[in-house]
Amino acid sequence: MRPKFSFKGIFYPHPQDRNKRIALLFWILITLFCVIQSLISHRFNNYLIFENTFRNLIHQQSFYLPYPKYHFDSNHYGPIFSVFIMPFAILPHWLGLLLWNFFNCMMLFKAIESIPIKDHSPLYLIATPCYIAA
Repeated sequence: MRPKFSFKGIFYPHPQDRNKRIALLFWILITLFCVIQSLISHRFNNYLIFENTFRNLIHQQSFYLPYPKYHFDSNHYGPIFSVFIMPFAILPHWLGLLLWNFFNCMMLFKAIESIPIKDHSPLYLIATPCYIAA
């Protein structure tokens, strides 16, 4: 006996799926807005610190010394983090910053999805200010 195929789930998604898509779109728009704002105001020092950890790894320099030529604070992360940030650090600042923030957006979104409850919709809304603040 063949399983019954239905287009119902494709054309008429479950309301929770619709809420999930709306929340994800909202989070992506927030990410885009925050990245553009950071680039315009030149306020992405944390990303520059992250990016510089990879540069320091390649050149075998200290991770923890001040590097005022590149950023205005000190690094608190180790060599493992520099390998993790590498795919973003090799890109131009604007693209690396954008993709890094999209990556963080998706990780938080997936973390919320992994919580074992039936409806995640309220959590997407509750977590939005936390995401914006980060």
